Amino acid sequence: MEQRLEGNVALRHVYLDHMLAYIRKEQVEIATFGEEIADEFCLPHHAVRKEKRGVAKWRIVFDGSSHEDHAQSLNDALEMGPNLLP
Repeated sequence: MEQRLEGNVALRHVYLDHMLAYIRKEQVEIATFGEEIADEFCLPHHAVRKEKRGVAKWRIVFDGSSHEDHAQSLNDALEMGPNLLP
């Protein structure tokens, strides 16, 4: 992802704007490296572009199923509820 952002200045600005919005809304936090705290998860993320009627919209997608070796993913840690779909 870093290489993709380095090569595309426009995408880098869009990505930065989206991530700063998440931070301002307190939906995400900047990860501090070197500290291991239980019940914290770092989610990989990437940008997805969708074009509709000639207008491109970007969104950031987080991967809740990603996990490190010998650790569970965020999806594994979340409590499973009842299936609400018919």
